[in-house]
Order: sequence, then structure tokens, then C-alpha cells
Amino acid sequence: MLQYFRQFRRNLLDKGALRKYLLYALGEILLIVLGIVIATQLNVLNEARKQAEEQDNLIERLKRQIEINQYQAKESIAEIQVQVDQIAVVLAFMGAPAEKINDVYLDSLMASVIEDHHLGLDLTTLQEALDNGEVSDLDDKDLRTSLYALLKANERLEQREEIANFDNNNFAIPFFYKHTNLRNTAANTDQEYQQRIGYSKLEPNDYVALLSNREFENLVESRFYYAQEMRSNYERVASFLDYLAKKLQE
Repeated sequence: MLQYFRQFRRNLLDKGALRKYLLYALGEILLIVLGIVIATQLNVLNEARKQAEEQDNLIERLKRQIEINQYQAKESIAEIQVQVDQIAVVLAFMGAPAEKINDVYLDSLMASVIEDHHLGLDLTTLQEALDNGEVSDLDDKDLRTSLYALLKANERLEQREEIANFDNNNFAIPFFYKHTNLRNTAANTDQEYQQRIGYSKLEPNDYVALLSNREFENLVESRFYYAQEMRSNYERVASFLDYLAKKLQE
């Protein structure tokens, strides 16, 4: 085919048909340029299709992870609400006379006071997408911004959890180790523990003294404050996850 075109040009020159030759050469150049343009356009369309497929794949993976995190947040909020309610009951018993105190019932509430806080969102898919640039390639600017904001919100939440758990580990738990019978607490909280391990044979909790102890009341109040704060933080993150779930469905 190329040999035919060369021969055709040569014949035009041999016949002195310069004008026809120039028109032919111009047409050949235009044909080449058109071929390049078409090839470039096809390559652009192919890249756009590939990018769209990658974005769709990322969105599907994010949907699955957000759904798991929504479930986790819902469970954690329910658990921490129980903690808030039970700590409030302990506070209500502070200063109560002996005849109002139910040792077994209070034993069952003590575990809530020293329960720590870990929402533990799984953000591996989002973090990987950030690291390899997939998030920055998303066409939806609002979605990109929301995903960045989720990471920041979770980071702030983990910082607050760390502070709350520091208070628990360094003040509440050491006090409980010294002044309460945690074996009885576990037995009255966990049926399986009660059956396998049973109650302590040592001195039980002296709730008359404990509920008159100002340090204990302050520790329980602190745990109540942190539990309430964590509940609010978890609810805020849960709302964020709900918004992202709807956004990913658009």
C-alpha cells in the first residue's frame, strides 16, 4: 500500500502536475493528522473508561466498609448507653443507708464503671485509597472532602478515647484493685464466668463504706462524664457514616 502511494506521487511529479502533487501531499498529511487525532481520542476515552471503572470499584469497596462501620458504631452506641445508665445508678446509690444497698445488684454494676472505650472503625480501604491517590481522583468533590473529614473525625475520636482510657487505667482501675472485689463483680456480670470461676471466698465489697467514700464518688463521676462524652462522639461519627453511605449511593 505504501509502495502504491509512493508510485502515485512519483507519477504526478514525472507528469509535471505540481499542483495535484501538492494537493495530494496535503491530503496525505491531513489523513495522518486525522489518524493521530483519532488514536489520541481513543486513548483518552480508554483512559476515562478505565478511571471510571476504578472509581466504581473504589466506591463499592467503600460502601462495604462504611456499612460494616455503621453496624459497629450502632453496637458501640448501644453498649455505651448501657454503661451511662448503669454508672448513673451507681451515682444514685452514693451516700445511701445500709438498708437501701443491694450488694449483688451493685456488684453487677461495677464493671460498667471501669469499662474502657474503643469504637475501632475499620478505615483500611479509605486509608489505602488515600495513599495510592484514588481518593484524589474521585470526580465528586463533596465526596472527596467528606472522606478526608471522616479520617479527621476518627482521629479526634481516638484522641478523646485515649484520654478517657488514660483516666480509667490510671485512676479508676487502681482504686478498684485496692478497694473492691472484682471477682464478685465479674461473677455477677458474666454468667459463664460465674459458672466456671464462681464467687470470691475473700471479703466481699463493703458498699456502706465504699458509697460513703468521696474519692470513689469522684472517680465514678469522672467515668460518667467520659462515658457521656464518648456516647456523643460515637453518635456524631455514626451520623457522619450515615451521610457517607447516602453519598456513596448517589
